[in-house]
Amino acid sequence: MIDKIMADCMGEELYNGLKSYLNGKTLTIQFKEGSNGSFGMQGESVGIALGMQMESNQLLHEMFHAYQAYQNTLAQYNNSVLNNEIEAHYAQYLYISRLPEYAGSKWEERDIKDVRRREVKNLTKYIDKKGNLLPEITDDVLDGVITSSVIPAFRDVGYTESKYPLNENQNGIANFKTLNKLTINCK
Repeated sequence: MIDKIMADCMGEELYNGLKSYLNGKTLTIQFKEGSNGSFGMQGESVGIALGMQMESNQLLHEMFHAYQAYQNTLAQYNNSVLNNEIEAHYAQYLYISRLPEYAGSKWEERDIKDVRRREVKNLTKYIDKKGNLLPEITDDVLDGVITSSVIPAFRDVGYTESKYPLNENQNGIANFKTLNKLTINCK
């Protein structure tokens, strides 16, 4: 999975960035029952859990959360969990949609049928693959889309306010700063 992730420019930057942040520390990866993945940060203890699907896009998503966490304090990270989810889902979509096997795949079908995934995919109408606004889009327009469509889609599938707080001060394109940082040298 790591080799597949590193074949993607963003994935390679993500891996190398995490490696740098860890600076010799260990990031545990645990395999668990079910299909969902998760990332946990408790001070110095950091870990990823992957469901039995064990797909590279799922690992990339959780690695993305780890990278986000290392750029913030624990309090900052915990106060913007939904913001981080939206960005990690968008990065995951960009990664998976670039894979040669995406066309006609279960992932493409999921991105069409699942409301949350569809709203994430629709962000490509406003943000480029490097986390920048498209030329004709303003930050207010993007913020409106996130507020009116993306956030409700996440909330409707169980991303509750209590478990996934939203930092309302982090608006528009500011939600995609990690993606922007990781893709600055990508074509």
